[in-house]
Amino acid sequence: MTIMSRATPESADAFVADELQAVSRSRGRGDFNTAAADAGGGASVPTGAGLPLYGMPLAALTEAALSDGSDAALGEARQLGWRYLISDARGPKIVDMLDQDGGKPAAMVIKGSLVDRFGKAGALAEEDAPDRLFEARVLDFGRLGMSELWLHCEDGPDVFYSLATPEPSRREASEVLGEAGDRARRQARLSDGGGGKSKRHRKDDRGG
Repeated sequence: MTIMSRATPESADAFVADELQAVSRSRGRGDFNTAAADAGGGASVPTGAGLPLYGMPLAALTEAALSDGSDAALGEARQLGWRYLISDARGPKIVDMLDQDGGKPAAMVIKGSLVDRFGKAGALAEEDAPDRLFEARVLDFGRLGMSELWLHCEDGPDVFYSLATPEPSRREASEVLGEAGDRARRQARLSDGGGGKSKRHRKDDRGG
């Protein structure tokens, strides 16, 4: 089994480094180290080390859309940006670089349990994935509260590892999309009900 990673554009690497530099300076910690992780206990943005970050439109999760099969539904996923796993003196963190239509990209720094789960999922994938060639991606379902390490294969079924559970396990595309579809329909029913109940449930349904 081989897991490859598509090289991130140099512009994405530089943007993430600049954003972390600005955060570090604003908090009085001096310059963020973008050269090497072992230089003075700083952090680094490894060149080309981000994973493609994809999102799935809710329209692709309707029962009618999913009836065409997992491959057709996954074909609706669109790349939103890149996800980096960064380590510095304060520990590991995730940095998402999100493309903006016609504007400057946005950066989001994520700490806490999702970082640990992301590391666990990657380690498990290295041991557990079938013996095929995969491209590593991240598939995030936004407010549905689901996020997956997505191993995409051109010559066989894709494989997923949940980032929303403490202990990730291998999942098939049909399982992931079926759960996302169920959540999307439940959220639609709550939205149709209107009022404060809908807003409360939407907030609780957000996830990594």
